[in-house]
Amino acid sequence: MESQRTDRRGRSLGFMFADSEKEDSWRNFFKSLKVRGLSHVDLVVSDDHGGLVNAVAVESQGASKKDLTMQWL
Repeated sequence: MESQRTDRRGRSLGFMFADSEKEDSWRNFFKSLKVRGLSHVDLVVSDDHGGLVNAVAVESQGASKKDLTMQWL
């Protein structure tokens, strides 16, 4: 997961190994970021995976969600 700073430079926030992409795995990841100091999320850009979408709704209430789109050339 990366963050975007106001100067448009990305920063890695963290990563976690999990055996699935279920909501519980994503919620544990977001909780670990909060323990390390993450306090506010404005926007989440991701695919439309149900586990991730639900975890964002619970752990980052108020954050806007944008679907990731890819264009293959």
